[in-house]
Amino acid sequence: MGIRTRHKFFFLIVLVVLAASALVFSGRQEQRTRAVAATTSDSPTKSGSGNEMELQEDSSLQTSPTMPPEGTPWALSKSTLFARALRGDKIAAERLFRDTQACGKALSLQNALDSLASVQPSTMPEKKNQERQLLMRQMRDNLTGVENMCTEGDRAELVRDVDQILLAAARGGNKTAAACYLDRSFHDLWRFQDISGAPPEAEFERYVQFAPEYAEAAVKQGNWSVVSLMGFAYAPNKNRGLLAQTFRTDPVKEYAYVKLQELGATGELKAQKVERLSAIRASGSVSEADLQQSEAWAQTTFEKYFHEPLVTDQPPACFEPGA
Repeated sequence: MGIRTRHKFFFLIVLVVLAASALVFSGRQEQRTRAVAATTSDSPTKSGSGNEMELQEDSSLQTSPTMPPEGTPWALSKSTLFARALRGDKIAAERLFRDTQACGKALSLQNALDSLASVQPSTMPEKKNQERQLLMRQMRDNLTGVENMCTEGDRAELVRDVDQILLAAARGGNKTAAACYLDRSFHDLWRFQDISGAPPEAEFERYVQFAPEYAEAAVKQGNWSVVSLMGFAYAPNKNRGLLAQTFRTDPVKEYAYVKLQELGATGELKAQKVERLSAIRASGSVSEADLQQSEAWAQTTFEKYFHEPLVTDQPPACFEPGA
């Protein structure tokens, strides 16, 4: 082999080695680039990917999770919605309150039906027995549609958690939930489970702590149901369980709330409130100065917070879903 041939051969070998080296280096560089790119995309920086993550989180918060199908038994509804309601999810709190209304209605009606059914017809006059049977048929009709919402096994759980369910819905702005929390209806559900003569201690402590705050907040929301409850709560000779124990008799506050009702009422209801105000004044339990102060408070509160007339002073429809 000549010198020129050997030079060409060695030159070709060098070219092959250089080309192979270039390919290896290029492959390694590409792998390194991919690794760096992957690492960069997994670790959000202060500007680019960090902002993108925040936008995704905001978007997920704005999307409400799926609600249980309508008619879902209360226990299943609660297992899905209770924690969300306590965290401040207004939609979950509203739906759970509505399902709890249906559950409370079913239990209350069934409890009343059981009591009526336990009466021996032979112990009462025929007319009274016919009235009992008619009432039982009406109760069974009212149970239609909610009879499967609760079972006997749900009673203890409902009693334990009902006040927190009401509080969550009240915090979300539900006026009926606020009134039902202050009213005795739901709190009396403990009677289904406990015959000791007292509501659960934790529930009582929460009520004493939150009830005055929610009463004040509800008035500022223009909640006529709560105004009616407060007018009753401060009156003498009341027997409304937790309501009576928390809000002691106070004729000055009674007068103020009745005056607020009178300002919003019309017709016969207004005449009833005028008559009650006259009776409080005639009792001499409120000084002239307190009367003037109560009337001024009622007038200011009515003008500032109430934009609809007072239609009824009856307790809230706590066991009517959606009411």
